[in-house]
Amino acid sequence: MLPILAFIFEILESRIFWTLTFTYIITHFVKLLTHRYESGRWSAGPLWETGGMPSSHSSIVVALSVAIGLETGVSAVFFLSVIFALIVIRDSFGVRASVGEQARILNVLSSKLNIHEKARTVLGHTPAQVTIGALLGFVVASGIYLLP
Repeated sequence: MLPILAFIFEILESRIFWTLTFTYIITHFVKLLTHRYESGRWSAGPLWETGGMPSSHSSIVVALSVAIGLETGVSAVFFLSVIFALIVIRDSFGVRASVGEQARILNVLSSKLNIHEKARTVLGHTPAQVTIGALLGFVVASGIYLLP
């Protein structure tokens, strides 16, 4: 068998791969439902816009950490994934939310100066969006690893 095919088959047999894939799909499905509930209409926009409920960043990195922890136990790779998850989660509602607030202020200033170009203001997540995303990632990863 060609090495690339062996590599692809190895990926497709990986529980971590399927954990991340299902977490991504489920998180974005919930994001579409939440957007539908909040706006009253269906839109594919939330699939590639930043922000929104739940945080897909949080769900993916938490699912990754849970999957690695269940695969390897308490290991250096597990701790590395936890640190990575904490950085991503902190960034998703800290730094990106600050940038969104700065964009809002720039929009106020630009409107006073009659500048019609607007900066995007929804860049980060609220703590609730991050928390729900993290819980969703934990539940999906745990569920996949509880399956036989």
